[in-house]
Amino acid sequence: IFYDYYTSGDLLIYRRFYEELNGAAIWDVPVLQFTYTNSSEPLYGLLMWVGSSLGIEHDLYLSVFNALLIFLLVLWMMKERVGLLAQILILGNYYLFVLLTGAERLKFSYLLIFLGLACAGAFYRRIFAIGALFAHFQTLLLYMGYFAPNVVWFWWRQSVAKRILGFLLSSLFLVGFWILFSDALLGKYIAYEQDEFRFSDVLNLLMLVVLVLYITKNKFENFISIFIFVIFGAALGSERVNMIAVSLCVFMIVKDHRTKNPAFLGLLAYFSFKSIGFFQNVLTYGNGFAS
Repeated sequence: IFYDYYTSGDLLIYRRFYEELNGAAIWDVPVLQFTYTNSSEPLYGLLMWVGSSLGIEHDLYLSVFNALLIFLLVLWMMKERVGLLAQILILGNYYLFVLLTGAERLKFSYLLIFLGLACAGAFYRRIFAIGALFAHFQTLLLYMGYFAPNVVWFWWRQSVAKRILGFLLSSLFLVGFWILFSDALLGKYIAYEQDEFRFSDVLNLLMLVVLVLYITKNKFENFISIFIFVIFGAALGSERVNMIAVSLCVFMIVKDHRTKNPAFLGLLAYFSFKSIGFFQNVLTYGNGFAS
């Protein structure tokens, strides 16, 4: 029902792309995807091609994945014994509604991440984690933040020879990734980059750093993870990385079982309150980010 009111913005572009896929050959998907959405994530394009080829209406097709995302989120929160109040506030979170509507590609990335968290086997978790990256390349920012402490500690403990080998293998992977998807990555960077530094863009991210240091147990590791986003925010603007940073912050606090902390509940309450304006914009302008 809410999709009926969302008539402009990114969602309009995604609907046009989806309609264009109806009757298209699978090898035409990358070209159409880049033309309409300026993106190249292969898994997202394939999923959209399947739904469109089956003749399923866009909003219904995406609503099924929305329901699955909510189900997996609730399942994960129950598994981690998240407090009831925190669960309610997370389900009313502004960024969750963004995922359910305009952030269509990122939705599939988060869905795959939660699907991996629901699995018991490490092999399947890794498969879904890799799949999430190919649903939306912005997931790379999340992984860079999450794994930064592990990389630092691992790198520090290795011999010089292993450090060099690790650097070469990592460089080889990044070069190959760049060769395959350089157009999309460069296009996104140009779209996101800022002409000048603004302190306001990193203030919210610095507040997240303070919150994580105050609430979580592994303060040094978590500080590294979140501070990475301060750097990203200074380069790209906080709006581009805030969702990822907040997601990682919530994940850390949930894993530490500190969801009843008043400071954490205050953060969640703020984003739940912010979702009211998002709904108002959709109902008034047909776009959650209009003003």
